[in-house]
Amino acid sequence: MSSRAEALGRYVACGLALPLAAFAADPVSPDRSAGLQAFAQIERVLLNPRCVNCHVPDGPLQGDAKRVHYPAVQRGVDGKGVAPLNCATCHSTQNSPVSHAPPGLDAGGQPGWRMPSANMKMSWFGLSGSALCKVFRDPRTNGGRSLAMLQQHMATDHLVAWAWHPGPGRQLPPLDKAAFDGQVGIWIRNGAPCDRSES
Repeated sequence: MSSRAEALGRYVACGLALPLAAFAADPVSPDRSAGLQAFAQIERVLLNPRCVNCHVPDGPLQGDAKRVHYPAVQRGVDGKGVAPLNCATCHSTQNSPVSHAPPGLDAGGQPGWRMPSANMKMSWFGLSGSALCKVFRDPRTNGGRSLAMLQQHMATDHLVAWAWHPGPGRQLPPLDKAAFDGQVGIWIRNGAPCDRSES
């Protein structure tokens, strides 16, 4: 090869390498940006009363105003309350037609209403942004779920799905279920980022 051809080859290689190096140095790649934007949408659902009312450190909250639950029930070891006020005492296998009555949830003919268990509270009440994201994706605080398991849980769990069928008088989450599931998928496919500083 002639020296002129070699010089041209080096010039082209350098010309391609510089934009690629600049892209690699960009702390927020387009994929990470897409993931961060997706989590911003997920956060809107997680902080909706349908979700956050049971994802709390102690006893459940209730209503769209996220007020302290009345009667003052306790989580219990398994998340199903403490006798005589187990969740199933008031929460049956279906929603009441009466507005604001205790909602119900069918789990194969059994009452499925519950909070996360006492040893894995999965609490995100009072969190937002990166802090919420990190609690949501960490197996130590999300029920022991990998990202794939978390996506499956969000897509198929009957208690998660209840949020979009909460009975009369209750606010729905700000995204429909299909859009929410889509945003969870986008967030996970793009590395489940929680902030711009993550590698």
